[in-house]
Amino acid sequence: MNDEEEEKGFLARWSQRKREAGKAEPKEAANEKPVQPTEPPPQAPGAAEPPFDLESLPKLEELTKDTDMTVFFKKGVPESIRERIAREVVAIAKDPAYQAKLRNTGFEPLGLDAQATTRMYRDEVTRWTAFIKERGLTEK
Repeated sequence: MNDEEEEKGFLARWSQRKREAGKAEPKEAANEKPVQPTEPPPQAPGAAEPPFDLESLPKLEELTKDTDMTVFFKKGVPESIRERIAREVVAIAKDPAYQAKLRNTGFEPLGLDAQATTRMYRDEVTRWTAFIKERGLTEK
């Protein structure tokens, strides 16, 4: 058997297996249990949202580099807590050891506050939007 015949044989076997797998899939899926959502279903428009449980947040004193900070920015978290977290993050970002780690991975720390970061972000979006449009890189 030459290489071409061997390759055809392989492709024919592979194709046959794919067709058989495609036929068997619906039967297997019918026997599977439905996936349960991990998120609660969205509330109906106009329904009152339950109050945010501050006890669900990690204690500020217990924060580590592995803490999921997104929990502090969910709807209902008081602005004073968000501002405190932002100050903590800025303080960490100003640490020379942390900045050295960033530089070693190719990042340049800017040390901007929230307002300056927002301005920079908006400026970059405006700049790159114009760049994309000027070059016709938009989806059609």
